[in-house]
Amino acid sequence: MGAREGIRETRRKGQTPATASGHPQHQAGTTRKRGPTRPAHPSHQARALPLKRLELVADRSYGTDNDVATKAERLADSRPELARLQALAGVAGAAAHGGGLDGVLTAIVEGVREAFGLEVVLNLYEPARDRYVVRAVVGSGEHELMGSSTLRDAFDELLLSGDEIVPDVVFIPHEREVDLGRLGAVHTPDHGWGGPGFWHPLDMCFVRMRTSRGEVLAILSVDSDVDGRIPDDESFELLRVFAMVGANAIENMLLIREIAGLDEEREKRLLRLELEEEVTLRRSLLEVGGRLGVASASDSSDIFPLVAERLAFVVPIKSLTIWMVDHDAQLIRPLYHSDPGPVADAVMAYEFPFGLGATGLAVQEGHSVIANEDENGVRLAAIIPGTPDTPEHVLGVPVMVEERVTVALTLRRLATEPPFLPEDAHRAELFGRHVASAFVLRELAESRRLLHQQVEKLEELNRLKDEFVAGVSHELRTPLTAIIGNVVTVARLGDMLPAEDRRQLLEGAERQAKRLAELLENLLAESRLAGDDPVMVLVPVDVGPFLEEVADTLRFRAPTRLVQTACERTLALVTDRTLLYRILFNLGDNALKYSDGPVRLAARPDGGGIRIDVQDNGIGIPREHLARVFEQFHQLPTPDGRHMEGVGLGLHLCARVAETLGGRIDVDSEIGRGSTFSVWLPKDGPTRDP
Repeated sequence: MGAREGIRETRRKGQTPATASGHPQHQAGTTRKRGPTRPAHPSHQARALPLKRLELVADRSYGTDNDVATKAERLADSRPELARLQALAGVAGAAAHGGGLDGVLTAIVEGVREAFGLEVVLNLYEPARDRYVVRAVVGSGEHELMGSSTLRDAFDELLLSGDEIVPDVVFIPHEREVDLGRLGAVHTPDHGWGGPGFWHPLDMCFVRMRTSRGEVLAILSVDSDVDGRIPDDESFELLRVFAMVGANAIENMLLIREIAGLDEEREKRLLRLELEEEVTLRRSLLEVGGRLGVASASDSSDIFPLVAERLAFVVPIKSLTIWMVDHDAQLIRPLYHSDPGPVADAVMAYEFPFGLGATGLAVQEGHSVIANEDENGVRLAAIIPGTPDTPEHVLGVPVMVEERVTVALTLRRLATEPPFLPEDAHRAELFGRHVASAFVLRELAESRRLLHQQVEKLEELNRLKDEFVAGVSHELRTPLTAIIGNVVTVARLGDMLPAEDRRQLLEGAERQAKRLAELLENLLAESRLAGDDPVMVLVPVDVGPFLEEVADTLRFRAPTRLVQTACERTLALVTDRTLLYRILFNLGDNALKYSDGPVRLAARPDGGGIRIDVQDNGIGIPREHLARVFEQFHQLPTPDGRHMEGVGLGLHLCARVAETLGGRIDVDSEIGRGSTFSVWLPKDGPTRDP
């Protein structure tokens, strides 16, 4: 007795159907797969599912005898088949037109409803939670079921209690009285029962939706909302096929979403994987080339002498030049020339535009061009500067890679030898097609090299970003904590604190607030310099009073320290006052931090500009570290081991500002004797590119 007949026999022998409250089943909110295969989120490439013509065998009858003829006519009609094809088209359309995952899931349940007239609940497997979650519902019970979830093993256990009508379609008759206590949510349709062979409200039917690798990614729970006959086996088979199409669409959408959701770290891992795969691809291309007559080589440029050697067997030649075609610049650049010595040097230094000479014309036209030496001495080929003026025949051959001229070959013979013929051009073109893999290999190697550089740059930027965020967070948190602590202490204790204690607490809060303000000013200045055209406000600046203004700020910041200024006669320059202030203040503030003696700001004329020195007599900077003092987010270790606050932004900002203002900054330092930072700026302001 087959599985389907067994179900019908059970119903004939079945008991009186239980009430909905006794067995609260039909549409399980979450579904489970059975068998040893564990559901997994698809992360592989989805393969296309071939669709066959769907046909419905109209061998069912249901309802009263008066309805039989009408029902049979409807089944014989082509409309059910058309409805199912339209439903399949709806699923495919939702996936193809960017409907997103939810759009595809909704299209699947609506398609089943339209094609089979059933209520549907789609339970999508979430590997991270090891649960099936209701993501789409059509029919009654939507509010009860949507968003509910059930553990995977609970569904496994449920499906084991049913009968597999066709592969992946499991039917559980109500007579089994299965335990539904572990399901997340349950909804029972409200309709009567016409007896064995008809759909009971407590009957259950589940359809597994598998990936292209056979893993279950979702389960459909289907039910009838009316007292109709249970579908025949062929209808269940059609339902299974429909689920396969839907699973394919879900798998593709999950893959698209997974790719779109890659974070930066995952992208870098993929980039590294591509670099590793490039080695495998390179070896494969060389192996193919070896079978076609191109021996393998450790470097793509090593292949070119082999190309010249093998080509000479196909088309006798004196020399071969291989050119790379740059479509963006409309230029042809040399890759290799077979003649050694000065001739090769001259050829390798030569580049020319499309359309020039036989090779340029071959690249432009996309076919071989023959330029033989004319019997009357008329030369058709272009002469490369620095090469001997020897009469010769020339053949230009384009090499197509993916329907685009990527490489060109220039073949040469002495004029005393037979001229090139169309047969030679044809053989050279065939050879070019065979060795195209060598040129593809070179392009891949170059692209992978650039890709590797980009990966390293991204990793470095990511590291700097992390360091910057950590440093800035610390630098912001420290003064804020001190400010809040001091102010709260004064506010709570008030007059209970001695006046001197209140004054010290408030002065401490003021110092920390100024420190916080300076950090924010540096960050704002850094943002002003972002981009190719930073914002500058150029105004005349009287240098002497300006130095005194900066010195007053430094004196206020360190009342016990001596800050001196010096300016030779009246000096003036055109610059951005705010940015220049930021340079000198940062340098002066550093001088105060890294020294205990006086700090001096001095200006003097220097060529076509003005030089401003900021000098201290502090601990100094080791000479081996001078080259890195202006690096972003980099703090140098101090010779005496003291820890200095900051994020390594001040000196980098000074260097960037000086460059933006058209000048430069230099440093001279000696351990134990102090440092001098010199800023040179042009008198008339920075020059802008037209």
